[in-house]
Amino acid sequence: MSALFALADGIEAKLAAGRKRVDALTQAVLAKAFRGELVPTEAELARVEGRTYEPASALLDRVRAERDATPKPARRRKGS
Repeated sequence: MSALFALADGIEAKLAAGRKRVDALTQAVLAKAFRGELVPTEAELARVEGRTYEPASALLDRVRAERDATPKPARRRKGS
């Protein structure tokens, strides 16, 4: 009977160690994901594929310039 308790204690210790390793691994994966280290960036893919890449900042500048160049429609006032 004590052998079974010893076996159960051993399994419980291995389970606790495994959970600890999983938690550490989860944190490591999340850290890599936030640093952009898990998948290639769009800029890297574009470079490899030989195509141009427009960063978000350039896209936003272009959209703002196009919006500023477009005449704004006159607003109608609500009648009283």
